[in-house]
Amino acid sequence: MGRDGTVCSILDQPIPLDRLVLKNIDPLNSAGCGLHNVFLVIHQNRYQQCIGIFTLQAPSDPVKRTWLLHIETAVTGYRNILDPPQPLLGRFAVNESSEI
Repeated sequence: MGRDGTVCSILDQPIPLDRLVLKNIDPLNSAGCGLHNVFLVIHQNRYQQCIGIFTLQAPSDPVKRTWLLHIETAVTGYRNILDPPQPLLGRFAVNESSEI
């Protein structure tokens, strides 16, 4: 139960951040369906096959941008933990040794 008295039921497992893809739907395309401030959350399996698509609608454009920013920040942070960026080795290219 939430602080304000709301009750929520969890129907499915959460989407892992390393298998989540966000797609912004621009107003031109979403208005044709009667939806505004819409974006997609796509759940992929480990083979990058789509196993779920969720259409989310925000109450306003600033709220939509905030949601997208926070979700993308979480996804990027998690991916950097799984596969940290490699440090640059300076400005010079590193050649593999032919003596190995």
